[in-house]
Amino acid sequence: MDPSQTPAGVPAPTPAPAAPATETVRDQDKMMLFLAYFGIFSIVPYMVIKDSDYVRWHAKQGMTFCGAAFGLWVCFWIFSFVLHFLHLWFLTSLLGFALTAGLFVIWIIAVIKAFQGERWRIPIVADIADMW
Repeated sequence: MDPSQTPAGVPAPTPAPAAPATETVRDQDKMMLFLAYFGIFSIVPYMVIKDSDYVRWHAKQGMTFCGAAFGLWVCFWIFSFVLHFLHLWFLTSLLGFALTAGLFVIWIIAVIKAFQGERWRIPIVADIADMW
């Protein structure tokens, strides 16, 4: 029997997914990679590091993430103001906790992936960061 043919009812083997490409993280870049996702301080690695496209990419994504998080918090406070007047103030705590936990998890994942040498793209945020 030809190896490219499989008997009826037996699924063909699927190739293993390729591992994401990783880059070498230099020792001098580790602090800058942390700052890249540390709020407003993400501008420091973007302005200081000129020889590492990897650090600059994470800094751009970190600045965009900071801006998106700030925008989400502004929307949250407006929404919570409306909920207060609708006497649904108890939902504000639940939504605030969910928003904080979600942003914190994304931040932790981004920092860990940066230290591992991966360019993990935060959904939507990375697309916006690539525009500039």
